[in-house]
Amino acid sequence: MTILASAAMALAMPGCAQAAGTFYYVATDGDDSHDGKSLQTPFRRIQKAADVMQPGDTCLIRGGQYREKIVPVRGGSSEHARITYRNYADETPVIEGSERVRDWVDQGGGVWKAQLPPGFFDSSPYNPFITKASGHCIVNPGNAWSLGMVYLNGEPLSERTTLADVQSSPRTWCASQENGATAICARFDVDPNAAAAEVSVRDSCFDPGEQVLNFISIQGLTMKQASPNGSGPLYPQRGIITVHAGKGWAIEGCVISDSPCSGIALATGPESWYGPRSATQEANGTAPDFHASGFHLVRHNTIERCGQAGIIGMINGHSSIIEGNLIQDINWQQKLGGAETAGIKLHWAHDVLLRSNIIRRVYTTNLAGSNHFGVWLDFANQGARITGNIIYDIIDPFNVTPKKSPVYLEANVGPIVVDNNILIKHASDSYNNDLGSLHSVAVHNLLLEGRLVHFTDPSRRVPYYEPNSMQFVGSLQPLEAQDPNIVRHVNRNNIYIGAFSACNDEVRDAQGNVQFDRSEQQALGFRHADAPTGVAIGFDLSDGALARLAGCDLITSEGLGEFPLVKQQIADRDGQPYDIDTDIQGRPRTREPGSVMPGPFAGLVTGKNEFVFSAGASVWPGAEETRTEEKPKQATADRRGADGGHQTVAATAGHRSVADTPLVRRHS
Repeated sequence: MTILASAAMALAMPGCAQAAGTFYYVATDGDDSHDGKSLQTPFRRIQKAADVMQPGDTCLIRGGQYREKIVPVRGGSSEHARITYRNYADETPVIEGSERVRDWVDQGGGVWKAQLPPGFFDSSPYNPFITKASGHCIVNPGNAWSLGMVYLNGEPLSERTTLADVQSSPRTWCASQENGATAICARFDVDPNAAAAEVSVRDSCFDPGEQVLNFISIQGLTMKQASPNGSGPLYPQRGIITVHAGKGWAIEGCVISDSPCSGIALATGPESWYGPRSATQEANGTAPDFHASGFHLVRHNTIERCGQAGIIGMINGHSSIIEGNLIQDINWQQKLGGAETAGIKLHWAHDVLLRSNIIRRVYTTNLAGSNHFGVWLDFANQGARITGNIIYDIIDPFNVTPKKSPVYLEANVGPIVVDNNILIKHASDSYNNDLGSLHSVAVHNLLLEGRLVHFTDPSRRVPYYEPNSMQFVGSLQPLEAQDPNIVRHVNRNNIYIGAFSACNDEVRDAQGNVQFDRSEQQALGFRHADAPTGVAIGFDLSDGALARLAGCDLITSEGLGEFPLVKQQIADRDGQPYDIDTDIQGRPRTREPGSVMPGPFAGLVTGKNEFVFSAGASVWPGAEETRTEEKPKQATADRRGADGGHQTVAATAGHRSVADTPLVRRHS
């Protein structure tokens, strides 16, 4: 029997139909002297459309290559009147931060050389080949690595610091300055003039600069090969796509790849925007207007080959929904170290929802002390939820990293809920998912050879706020972190396979957990393998093993009650309490006491249990829509009731919602 279920439940934005506006068309054979208002009179550049669009307007982009950086002039005026950039029909527009180089000179031994004049980089604020990767909390070992990238037929080559290294290593390159020109030597081992040899030029593909713009939608586009610099928790932050202190952006169905640092930046504004004191522990700081920023939707994107992080954010990620993304091959060239490497790295992400993402292959460098994680919520996160994600292959090839795990919470008051996730170890490593939060709730997860360690760090003063706001209340004092009347951790209904212990001694609320020790692990036959759009997971259950997966109670907001200090229940960004009453596939859990199954699955069976989970741009529901002037694709609204269930409402009649899309297949 085959049962279809949804891996990524519907999303996400205040739902309503888009106001009627003007459609502008862009094509590679267009002309900016056209009016852009029909397929027969398209613009040539996307920027031309950005210059003229008004709230409610849409830019439809034909397939092909666009070598430009889009700087939107204005955003939408409301959820009803967005400015939208999206692909036309089923075509694939590719926006590149690179330029093709055609005058390579053979140096022998497979090495070719090109000299690029200073003006070659005039479209960027810096020359990436002479700008070193840097940023707050980012370590560039020996300051060796630049922001430059070289590509052959779309595939990135690796940077080396000397010509001798390039001569001895295929698919590598190095750069130097010669009489004011940038000289690049690359070992292509083929004639790059007959192939497609490209070098990165622009610092971004889509970036409003210092403008604070709201209600911009980006749908169905490929953006790649730009060179943003590193993004720590302080301003500035940049990515291939940058959201600069705005509100209500929607980034859906995009492929974002090949950044030396970050893919998407849900970036803070300058210090004048949020007041540096409010970003620490001072009550007299000036916090940003909570409802004038955040509330973004980042859904069903494929984000890959980014040197620092797939998605980063500081404050401006709050109240956002980040769902159904495939994030992979982060720091894949193993250049950068420090404390900012992750699939998703967020600071001050109040009320953020991270749901149904697949994150895999996050690497570190050989610099001792560097850390890297799948999801990293760092400092002052409150009301966040990490649910239904599959995270694996957090890789330390040099065995130098003290901390490496699928999930890491650092210096938070909480509450933060970690539920219905599948967290898988890499190679022979055991690991701790350190849940550094005053109030952490870890329930219904499945862990392979790992555990959930709840802790509070008495050395860190951590601010906390009124629920669903940025209104500062106070900061955690060191002695409070030791007070059992204040600290509250919940660890219930999890499945641990091969873990050396379920959870640490600091947890007093640990019920319903099931542990299969190492001697039982082989019989379960837990397995996982990459699938084209996600991951296949399977395991075997004997009658005895299945019998152990019973007897739990449903986790409810009412049952957990209010958490001390913050005086807050587990609740969504609208303040509505929710229960953990659906599993990773969206199937309902029973409410009958003692009948709930632990772990992320509500309906396991004796014998083989096989699952295929998909995420990313290739399973974005909008990709199957016919996008025409008459039937524009609109967002899907998700209303989560107080009982935690999903009620999906399509913002435009006749469009299939995400919940209707079969993204997970269970075979039994």
